[in-house]
Amino acid sequence: MKNKAFLTVLALLAAAAACSVKEDRTDCPCLLQVDLQHILSSEPFRDMTSGMVSIDCICQGKYIASDAYLIPTCPSIMEKTVPRRGVQLIGTLLPEPRRITEGKAFIALGQQADSLYACRAVVDTRGEEARVELDLYKQFSTVYISVIATDTDGKAVSGAAPDDLLFQAVGTVAGFDACSMEPLEGTFSYGLKDRTADGELTFRMPRQKDAGIILKVKGSEDFSEEGITVPMGLYLERAGYDFNAAWLADIHLQVNISPTDITISVLDWEDAGRIDTDI
Repeated sequence: MKNKAFLTVLALLAAAAACSVKEDRTDCPCLLQVDLQHILSSEPFRDMTSGMVSIDCICQGKYIASDAYLIPTCPSIMEKTVPRRGVQLIGTLLPEPRRITEGKAFIALGQQADSLYACRAVVDTRGEEARVELDLYKQFSTVYISVIATDTDGKAVSGAAPDDLLFQAVGTVAGFDACSMEPLEGTFSYGLKDRTADGELTFRMPRQKDAGIILKVKGSEDFSEEGITVPMGLYLERAGYDFNAAWLADIHLQVNISPTDITISVLDWEDAGRIDTDI
């Protein structure tokens, strides 16, 4: 009987010890679920057929995982195991079937900005499971420019077309860093040549650090060789354009050429400004 009592006590003590000691799971990974459903189902992504979604995972400043999916094969939920120290997710999307390197999209001199959508999310992964929904934001503005000409009385001159002028966009931002969600400094210079079906000149402007981007206009026989400089960024700022918006709006400009001056109007906002110049 004494032996049985002794064994019973030992069993109870062992059970109590097992219940009181918690397993150390700090080295166990966290199962992270990344919800991409909103990206795949919302405008303008749901109509894309060749775009690529890239998801980079960063922990303590180091890239620990990188995944890329063509939109037609992109899962609505992406699962991966990550460290229990908190991670940063960088999401990017390009309509072309390619990806950018470590969240940085650089613009080569003479090229326009990519049609880049991006986001950044910090995720608490200290538990066994974590979930985050990603929502991408537009990091470029498509600028549309219509050019009209008027005589000294303000009447439209027939036959005026963008072919008569050369436009060049010049700025100090040459890319975007999705890790910091900030523009990358550099020289941006792009000669406008693409036109819409309505004859508007168009180009993609990257997210700006300030209102410093300009348009250089020259080429008409009525202009000097140097042409003129249009402070487009300042006019946009004056008209109320939000350079810091999460989702950048597109821009419609109207350039009115008269024998004595050039008027720049920012459509959908207030009139932006006028340039008085000898032309």
